[in-house]
Amino acid sequence: MIDYKKYGIGEREIEFRGVCQKTRGLVCGDYVRLVLGGNIHEYIKPLDSKRIEVEYFSVAQYTGLKDKNGKKIFEGDIVELKGLRYYSQEVTENFKVYFKKGRFCVYGGENGDVSLSDFCFVRDSRHDDYRNDCIVIGNIFENPELIK
Repeated sequence: MIDYKKYGIGEREIEFRGVCQKTRGLVCGDYVRLVLGGNIHEYIKPLDSKRIEVEYFSVAQYTGLKDKNGKKIFEGDIVELKGLRYYSQEVTENFKVYFKKGRFCVYGGENGDVSLSDFCFVRDSRHDDYRNDCIVIGNIFENPELIK
């Protein structure tokens, strides 16, 4: 039998989040998609409760990254990145997190899609490292006004 943990495989936390159809609040857990009576239903199943039906457009995956304060970053989150350098000036900007071409990204203007891991709190076996100040300040479902 192969010891996958020896190779660092299978240690990533997989979690999803969605907007509850009834309460409009965010719920986190496992993602379940069922076809019932010819209709597709999307659910999030928290560990401690029954599955909760969510809006189909709101299902987002946890990136595996955390912000400066240790908060999990999901697709659709809006992050504030401080200390970005544009033409030798430090700036602070808000970005939406999305998944593209096999990685979680933020839009980097002329640079195109920039890997989110370049800006976030990254934990590995050697050290904890804050590369820039990355803070989750909201998400596109509850705070769309945070994106210009």
